[in-house]
Amino acid sequence: MVERIRSPSRQELIGKVEALHPLALDQLNHAIDYATANHGAQRRKSGDPFVVHPLEVAAILTDLRMDVPCITAGILHDILEDTQVTLPELQSEFGETVAKLVDGVTKLRRARRKSNIGASDAAEEQAENLRKMFLAMVSDIRVLIIKLADRLHNMRTLQYLSPETQLRKARETLEVFSPLASRLGIWQLKSELEDLAFRYLDPESYRKIAVPEGQVGRDTFYFWEMPAQLRRFKHHPHSAFGHNIDYPAGYFKPFFFGGIRKNSDSFHWFNLH
Repeated sequence: MVERIRSPSRQELIGKVEALHPLALDQLNHAIDYATANHGAQRRKSGDPFVVHPLEVAAILTDLRMDVPCITAGILHDILEDTQVTLPELQSEFGETVAKLVDGVTKLRRARRKSNIGASDAAEEQAENLRKMFLAMVSDIRVLIIKLADRLHNMRTLQYLSPETQLRKARETLEVFSPLASRLGIWQLKSELEDLAFRYLDPESYRKIAVPEGQVGRDTFYFWEMPAQLRRFKHHPHSAFGHNIDYPAGYFKPFFFGGIRKNSDSFHWFNLH
């Protein structure tokens, strides 16, 4: 029996899930306990227990109002890559859907490692090829959304890595992950990914234009935007990206209700739902 660890990350996640999926708490607690037991003593560069990262990823997915299998897979997304758990074991424990999502994220991670995007100022064609490869590899769009949430939390904690790694990951985020979030129409992820990448790629300019969180001036205005790609996806969801992609019914609803808050030259997403 694994001792249930209490942490701010866990408590925050359970609180969010309870509001969104009140009948799923047992499954989510089981996934957290399973991840905690298998990641064991692994630590992040920040010194935090490694399991804090998947919990934060799951919290981002909950904020996006994703379904229970997606949030569960977010908790377990590093389990195949960083522990001794096998795909059959994961499927036996959490079912085929969750196992496929985790396996899909693992395959994307391995594909990214084989590329050298972010190692230097990569050509746009090279970055576009990697974006196309990501889209071609997934049969369930939730895999990409988990990967974007994973990258977002890694960018939020980038200060613990070396300057060289910070620049590499910031370039990769700007060239690959932010455009993917844009292509999916997930503006709250796109905006923050670009903001965090800019912070490391051009820190001096970032300091000049950044607006302190919570401060909104009189020049604030709001607008809504749905890109052509997302409009196509809404009406033809299985073929908008050129091949068949499965998605949970209604998963894109939260992306349609919101806007951008602008103050000077800084943009911030806000939700209306």
